Amino acid sequence: MVEDRMLVWGGFTATHDETDAMMARDGALYDPESDTWEPIADAPEARDLARAAIVGDHVVFGGGDFLVYSLAEDAWHTVEIPEPTGEQRAYTVYDVAVHGDGVVAVAGTGPFGEELATLAFEPGEHDGAAFRPLPELDGGEERADAVGLAATPEGTALLTVRTGDTTRLYRIDGHGQARPVDTADSAFFLPAVRTHTGGLLSGDTHAVDGLGLVATRPGTVSLWDHGAERSLSQRWGALDGYCGPLVPAGGGRLLGWGGLGCEDEGISLTVDP
Repeated sequence: MVEDRMLVWGGFTATHDETDAMMARDGALYDPESDTWEPIADAPEARDLARAAIVGDHVVFGGGDFLVYSLAEDAWHTVEIPEPTGEQRAYTVYDVAVHGDGVVAVAGTGPFGEELATLAFEPGEHDGAAFRPLPELDGGEERADAVGLAATPEGTALLTVRTGDTTRLYRIDGHGQARPVDTADSAFFLPAVRTHTGGLLSGDTHAVDGLGLVATRPGTVSLWDHGAERSLSQRWGALDGYCGPLVPAGGGRLLGWGGLGCEDEGISLTVDP
């Protein structure tokens, strides 16, 4: 939702294009009050399975460089991501979250999150994103196989990173740098986004009052309440055959619908820590 309308943009198409392959760069805004659609300007690039965050009247999409859509101007601009060092491939943006007046993202190279880093900028203010490597993973032997970002109700951002049997919790500071806060056994908290799929069929992470961090991925819900020193990960039979996103709806309830290649019915879970 962007203000009082829903933005639908990009994604997979059944029509092949020599430039965009089978991805779309067009979109439209839906007004539920009038039940009408309004096309928006085409983006400079096509994207599929791109993570996004909304800051004011700007929508930020990850993928390669950031694509930023301005609702007020019906226009797009690009925010560049630094090139990786050495022979690594381009950075992949795994997750994006609101951070104050801007956005923060977690990105990495290679199939398992090599050179993991955070990226931060304010939409409409910068042409490039501030780049902050995670010291523990910067060029080291450890590889991140899952990550997740969430914006807290207080306006800060929390990052979780799984490496082997350990999941680390970071708090993002005002400069976009990830600061370590805590660690947990990965059996008790699974970050939502698998790095080797680039977000495909992955879930979402939310910061929820009374529950702490809630990470949802196909078949599993994980909780991490750092203040209460509590974390757990549990498989839910109700999630079998379901791979759409789950959204907190208050009172420990999670609501969801759909998902690529999954059931077409809605789902409701109540999480009791």
